[in-house]
Amino acid sequence: MELGLERMSRLMAGLPVYARPTIHVAGTNGKGSTTAILSSIFVTSNITSGRFNSPHLVSEWDCISLNGAPISETFYLEARDKVERVNTDLAIGATNFEILTATAMQIFEHVRVDVAIFEVGMGGRLDATNALPDDCIILSAITAIELDHQAWLGHTREEIAREKAGIARNKKVCVVADSITGSVKQAIKEVLEAAKADLFPASPCDKRPWDDHVDGSRPPPFSYQPRFVPPPPQPVQVTLPQAQMSIKALLSMQGDHQRENLATALSIVTALLSHASTTTYRTTIANRIIQASIVSGIKSARLHGRLHWLHMTCPPLSPTLTVLVDGAHNRAGCAALGTYLDSLRLSERRCFVLGVSEQKGKDPRDTLAPLLRRGDNVAVVPFSPVDGMPWVHPVSPYEVTRAVREAIGEEGSLFCANAGGQDAAAWDEVKPGEYPRRQLQAALQWIAERSKVAIVTGSLYLAADFYRILKDNKQDRLTTTSTLSKTA
Repeated sequence: MELGLERMSRLMAGLPVYARPTIHVAGTNGKGSTTAILSSIFVTSNITSGRFNSPHLVSEWDCISLNGAPISETFYLEARDKVERVNTDLAIGATNFEILTATAMQIFEHVRVDVAIFEVGMGGRLDATNALPDDCIILSAITAIELDHQAWLGHTREEIAREKAGIARNKKVCVVADSITGSVKQAIKEVLEAAKADLFPASPCDKRPWDDHVDGSRPPPFSYQPRFVPPPPQPVQVTLPQAQMSIKALLSMQGDHQRENLATALSIVTALLSHASTTTYRTTIANRIIQASIVSGIKSARLHGRLHWLHMTCPPLSPTLTVLVDGAHNRAGCAALGTYLDSLRLSERRCFVLGVSEQKGKDPRDTLAPLLRRGDNVAVVPFSPVDGMPWVHPVSPYEVTRAVREAIGEEGSLFCANAGGQDAAAWDEVKPGEYPRRQLQAALQWIAERSKVAIVTGSLYLAADFYRILKDNKQDRLTTTSTLSKTA
């Protein structure tokens, strides 16, 4: 992995000028959800928008969306071909992520979106997305800061925060998540002051009781037996004094942590509506956003791989299985997932399908500690090689099963979907162009024989393999919950 802006700047100099009004979002956790909520609000406000998220999920092009829907493969390949020709002709040697970022820029410029939303790949200061021209940036935002990617970004939250705050631009506003406090917020403040950027603290988002007059009839509670009923949306309230609004809405995204992501997204909207630096965009963007479109956008916001519930059959024996898919991949993400599971009060032993990404200096025991507990059932699996990311690998069977066994104790059950067994130093080889379908299906079948609920987690790359299985089994539409996203 090579961070830096020199190649990206050369690449952009050889391409048509990018000039779309852009919102730039960094952070450790919550970037994808925050941008998905923001995009949904733009859609319901009739604002043409583009969104770039990373990593991609199932296919490389699904990280680029227009008006909440992923672009087509054909559109993507046509745009990427132009970027690759410039990369070749100028002998730039751009990385795959840099080419992907430039492709998104070219697509958004070609469509002439009213606003583009770019999620940082990693860090911020030296990320390819930070080559976005200053004149294009409407505002920046920073979501929750946690320990992750320490080998590249620093070993403390303060160091990581400084790297992420590096996306702030001169005389522009930067929204900072409500959870960022103390020395971490101070570190961000120092970077913003040096950049002459204005810190805009996000408003808190509160949970509230269900109100039949505001929310309509209360839906039935969550259930997975005798039939599956998805969890109801969260009634929330956010006061936005600068925009002179008090928003009462239903947040379909599950989990307490999504309230903070909603608060950040709404604070971005508030900055658009009220901050002096965004006046230029009032007519084309901000003035189309009204309270009703915000409420509608919040309710319709979705994102694959983030506490996504669905109901499926599980070949070859075809028992039905309720599945929760969540891409928690660091300690904070696992803690958030653990908190959510505790709130459900599941009546049976918890069963996980787990795949963990290898990262220098990252111990799977530390990552999984807030999630796993004694007596859990855990199936350990690999995930596919990731397009354009040859450095991404699953943690070895030996290392991950050791971490799992330590957490679940002898009371729990452990299944390792590997011909070499749990003591192997490497996973079974997967042929190019394939993915570990057999291992993942075996793990799901193992759980289906023990439980009615499976929790697929540990990596978004594993979540992607799960969605591939659904697609292969023609079950990609077989879901009884509205939490299935339209925006991969």
